Amino acid sequence: MSVRKAGAGPGDLAHPHPSVHLSEARSEARYGQHVDDILGAYLLGAVDPDETIIVETHLGRCVQCSATAETLGLGLVGLAGAPPATAAFPDDPARGAELTGAARMEAVMAAALARRPAMPPVSEIADVYVTQVAAIDRLLAELTADDWALPVVNGWNPRELVAHLAATDGLVAAGIGLPVDPPVRSTDLDERTAAVHAYQHDWSAERTWRAWHDAASRIAERLGQAARSGAAPPATADKRTARLYDYLTARAFETWIHGRDIAERVGLAMPLPPADHLHRMADSAIRMLNPLLRAALPPTSTDVTVLVTLSGAGGGRWHVTPEVARTIPGTGDDPAVSARLSADIVDFCLLVADRTRAQDVNVRLAGDTDVGWAMLGLAPSLSGA
Repeated sequence: MSVRKAGAGPGDLAHPHPSVHLSEARSEARYGQHVDDILGAYLLGAVDPDETIIVETHLGRCVQCSATAETLGLGLVGLAGAPPATAAFPDDPARGAELTGAARMEAVMAAALARRPAMPPVSEIADVYVTQVAAIDRLLAELTADDWALPVVNGWNPRELVAHLAATDGLVAAGIGLPVDPPVRSTDLDERTAAVHAYQHDWSAERTWRAWHDAASRIAERLGQAARSGAAPPATADKRTARLYDYLTARAFETWIHGRDIAERVGLAMPLPPADHLHRMADSAIRMLNPLLRAALPPTSTDVTVLVTLSGAGGGRWHVTPEVARTIPGTGDDPAVSARLSADIVDFCLLVADRTRAQDVNVRLAGDTDVGWAMLGLAPSLSGA
């Protein structure tokens, strides 16, 4: 199914129905952990409005029941023509009545996913991460059983790639005082990933996906509590918060890239991050590249300065000096520098992620071009898996 056609836009999880929280309580009390007992009646349009909310809320959160509903619904399509789909459009029953066959099932499942409760409000520093969690979550909802089995990166299939994201997200969780399952002590990302892969080796794709999403929700909730209490200072206020700002940016960057990896492998599309988030990712990468560049340059060149100009939505200018790399606000005159490097911001980010090669990037260099090529050559060293 293609949730993007009918669901919320990329980058944010849809807001839940006003009765979501009440419905969750009713669902647990009346139907236990799953809603299998009334899925058939629901798909045939034979449940009351309250039960419709209960089922759709549950389907939006439970991958197992969503898969069951899709299988059952498509079976009903084959046996009886099509299940009613007016529940997918409660404000426009005529629209639901117009749908036929698999299209009805797609609309029902899209409506259910849209009822997955939104991530809690978070501080500004965490929004970039939460946005990418939501984007890849919607992508994963479109994968078929065959898609989940395909090798994507490092020989990992999508389930193993999601487990890798969970392993790295665990560093954020531990850093803000949340329990991590499994409790891995190592901060080495390869070791953490190996530990999570071993722990989840016999898990279904749905279970791994749900565990990752729930852990990300807990991170968002904890950061949201800090934001609402005023406990989270601006990113520049102290070193600890600045580190969290950069780490959450890195988590968002990797989540986007791996979502893109999966999408390309299965023939779907991963939306670009919002322009301000893309700018933040590029800014973080340039600041991390600066000390690597200084270490790589010959002693006679370490005092050079570079003007980096990235075009496209989210682009900007950065003045890179031996001491610091900082953005240049506004549209004023460029500073005097030793070297100039210009490229598209998406191309630059893909180069940093080691998803393209320096020679394939449409880059313009001026001044000390050796310095520019050195920066481009070092960019992929920031990437992980």
